[in-house]
Amino acid sequence: MTVPALLAVGRRDLLAATGYGIVAGFGRVGGVARRIRPSDAPWILPESLLRDLPRIMELASVPGLAMAGVEGGAVSWTRSSGVLNATTRMPVQDDSVFPAASLGKPVFGYVVLRLVDEGKLDLDRPLAGYLRPDDLPADPNSDRVTARHVLSHTTGYRNWRGRADTRFVPDAAPGTRFGYSGEGFFWLERVVETITGRGVDRVMRDYLLRAGRDAKEHIRMVGGARCLDRVRT
Repeated sequence: MTVPALLAVGRRDLLAATGYGIVAGFGRVGGVARRIRPSDAPWILPESLLRDLPRIMELASVPGLAMAGVEGGAVSWTRSSGVLNATTRMPVQDDSVFPAASLGKPVFGYVVLRLVDEGKLDLDRPLAGYLRPDDLPADPNSDRVTARHVLSHTTGYRNWRGRADTRFVPDAAPGTRFGYSGEGFFWLERVVETITGRGVDRVMRDYLLRAGRDAKEHIRMVGGARCLDRVRT
């Protein structure tokens, strides 16, 4: 497929490619595909694009990729290509584990809203009223930060301070502007732990996972963000 031809791929194909793709890994090898639904399902990417996928990944410096389609609550189509590790050359499989990084934030946000529904957390109560971090200085803006501000990325905090000796204070008044902040989420995670008396990993499992499923989800903290990993049992 030429570059002009690739650019001419239909909107449905592009949406499917971005909607079902999860990228990670190191290196490149041929792909593995598994079909559960008929090949003429309208949302499945065309074979011409799938055959050219390794070359497109190389052009885009994407070393490993896995895609899946879900219908009716079940995985109905998968495709994988590339490798997970440049040294071992382990290929990406349908059940390969990928760190989801900040994709865990909306999942954590769902759990926060469940706590709100249960009356355990108030979206508009300042977080300092639940837990005041030791490094939180006396600052009127810091005292106003709420869970609503964190979930909408309007705390005024930077993403991360970068240095331990940098003061933990917002650069702007909460609620006045958008600014992506992982550190704000980290504070909210600690608040959730204080409210529930459990580690946030356990809270996530308790609210998200069901017994008797054919997969285990492992949630671990990486730099203040949650990684949602799916491992088959």
